[in-house]
Amino acid sequence: MPDRDHIQHNCVLEELPNSDRRLLDPHLRDIAMARGTVLHERGEKLRYVYFPRTAVASLLVVLQSGEEIETATIGCEGIVGANSAHGSSRATCQAVICLPGTVSRMGMPQFQKAVREIRALSDLVTRSNDALLAQTQQTVACNAFHRVEARLCRWLLQMRDQTNADFLPLTQEFLASMLGVRRTTVTLAARELQKQGLIRYRRGRIEITDHDGLQEAACECYALVRAQTPAGGAK
Repeated sequence: MPDRDHIQHNCVLEELPNSDRRLLDPHLRDIAMARGTVLHERGEKLRYVYFPRTAVASLLVVLQSGEEIETATIGCEGIVGANSAHGSSRATCQAVICLPGTVSRMGMPQFQKAVREIRALSDLVTRSNDALLAQTQQTVACNAFHRVEARLCRWLLQMRDQTNADFLPLTQEFLASMLGVRRTTVTLAARELQKQGLIRYRRGRIEITDHDGLQEAACECYALVRAQTPAGGAK
């Protein structure tokens, strides 16, 4: 897993040859994002793509009833909005910042032009989109078949991989929204993990106290998604 200094950089941008990166730099703007910031809504015409650095974004399906559930997370290894590189510029889901931090933002027209003209970027975008699709498919199965406690372990581990931090600023309300369950269900699950010594929960913050134990308690989906993440094998 990279140290915190490395995680300040987006892996996609860092893998580009210097000559290609210099073509993108004039179009990139670093922005600090607060938790809960909506990057785009479903059906909205995408104006930007985002390269997360220290921030983590969640992709959410929101129903007419207002209920919502996360289908994937995108951190420093990926791009939010990359699925529009070669096709429609309409968002297929809502994207919201789940952990605050910095992103590099780029206009969609400039991004699509760059993908057409820079082979290395096109290849990285394809790889990123393939990994995102694999994560989304695995998450669908996870949400349908695995116990909340195991899903919560998987989600916390994914956040730790994205931030390289054991302290995560998360409320139970937010976790419930991400997992598509009631707050009381998350409360019971978090209480059980704390009882086992895997986490320590204080209002608005979760500390991972036993990383190996959390991995053992997580469902198989964590390891499968991590292996399919472009930077996952090197972490």
